[in-house]
Amino acid sequence: MEPCTFNKSQSFLQQQVRSMVGSLKYLAENKWNLKKFEFVIKSKKRILCAPPAPAEGLFLEKVIY
Repeated sequence: MEPCTFNKSQSFLQQQVRSMVGSLKYLAENKWNLKKFEFVIKSKKRILCAPPAPAEGLFLEKVIY
């Protein structure tokens, strides 16, 4: 089974999902601990995120208006 994440929001900034997935990857690879991950996500500062995940394999499943 492929890793999967679901993100729900009223809107997303350019490359925001890729940044979140890149940060999750750092957590999974033990490059970050949970405390670091939570700090980065709660800070809302993209500069603190891990490198963005590549676009390959990421896809938009559904849009609800």
